[in-house]
Amino acid sequence: MGAPAKPLRMALGALIIKEKLGISDRETVEQIKENPYLQYFIGMSSYSNETPLDPSENSQADIYKALRPVLADSVST
Repeated sequence: MGAPAKPLRMALGALIIKEKLGISDRETVEQIKENPYLQYFIGMSSYSNETPLDPSENSQADIYKALRPVLADSVST
C-alpha cells in the first residue's frame, strides 16, 4: 500500500522553500528540520526535531516535478 501522502501545504511549502533558497531536496529537509519558522510555514502545528519529509520519497519528487514549472513562473514574477 505504501506510506500515506503528505498534505499539499507541506509539499508545496517545501517546494517554495527549496526554490527560493536554491538548495537541494536533502538540504531543504534539513533546513525545515532545524527551523521552527519553516515548520510553521509548511503547516506543522508545533516544533519538532524529527524530519517531517523524506527527500527520497517518490510521491514528493512527483509533486516537485508537477509543480516546479508553475511555481517557477509565480516566483520569478
